[in-house]
Amino acid sequence: AFAFNPIPANFTDPGTIAQLQETFIFWRVAKGGIGLPNEGFPWASVMPPWEQHLTVDEIWKVILFEYWHTGYYPRTWD
Repeated sequence: AFAFNPIPANFTDPGTIAQLQETFIFWRVAKGGIGLPNEGFPWASVMPPWEQHLTVDEIWKVILFEYWHTGYYPRTWD
């Protein structure tokens, strides 16, 4: 993973997945990180788009696993 530029995000860091809403994460998994508009910065990534390989349900399952695995919950509006 360290050969990627930029390196993948560390989701166990509370400054990553815990700060994002799940709809944003869905969009990033579906669209990937390559060629994102400037609005995607600082979340630049070499992750490929998965929308052609995973169903909507499968993408949500990946996201739910990431939250479960890290022990964080999606960000909510206070």
